[in-house]
Amino acid sequence: MKCLGMLPLSLLLAAPAGAMDRHNIDDMSCLQIGAALDKESPALLVHQSRNVPGMMLFSTYVGSRQDCRGGQSPVRRSVRAKDGPCRVYQCVTPSRSWMQP
Repeated sequence: MKCLGMLPLSLLLAAPAGAMDRHNIDDMSCLQIGAALDKESPALLVHQSRNVPGMMLFSTYVGSRQDCRGGQSPVRRSVRAKDGPCRVYQCVTPSRSWMQP
């Protein structure tokens, strides 16, 4: 009987803390992208592929260098905004091959 009482608690603990925000940046300016990342970091930025019609591309970006967790390094990336290239941060986990000479 104790097992059944613990079931709802274990399901609650196993659930994710919250969903990541997703933004379609095809119609967003660089200022809008920056504001979205400052407000909701990390966030998933989604955009239409230039090379494959109908294909959506996506990746996770953060608002600032400080949003990267332990063991991750902030890397500047460029995403396509409606007003041109937009510089944002992406957190990457260095692989061991990066560390070897």
